[in-house]
Amino acid sequence: MQTLLKRVFNNVVILVILSILFILAHLVFPHETLATISDNFNKVAIGIAALITAYFGSSYFREELSRKRSIEHYRKKYPPEKYKKTFKIIESKEDKGAIFLLDMESLHKHHIWNMKTVYDLGWQTYERESLPKEEFLSYLLGDPIRTRGDLGE
Repeated sequence: MQTLLKRVFNNVVILVILSILFILAHLVFPHETLATISDNFNKVAIGIAALITAYFGSSYFREELSRKRSIEHYRKKYPPEKYKKTFKIIESKEDKGAIFLLDMESLHKHHIWNMKTVYDLGWQTYERESLPKEEFLSYLLGDPIRTRGDLGE
């Protein structure tokens, strides 16, 4: 509680000081000088914003491009018309929760990381097959399938 009061007090003090500086600047400096200072400040602020956007925006676009490539790859590899023919969605009867894609050609099960991936690939409508633990464990573990998000999201 005391920390919160200190923060509020500090913010009020900062606002009062800034208000006093603003008023003094308008009383002391001519209008043209203030307009020049304001214009220069705006240009610097826009430049800093552009640099921040370029840095963080480029990582966002790289991530989005990677996501779209992953979606395209998995949709090509596991098209809907081949569901239950070359692949199916499985889970263990005993350890429900984690879902896997079973590639019936390679006999590898691939952990599907999260529901975002399931929705990205359109697999939410596919029926999950619950396998007995022995059969579930008999399949080799393949690479996990992830388009975005963290494990379990």
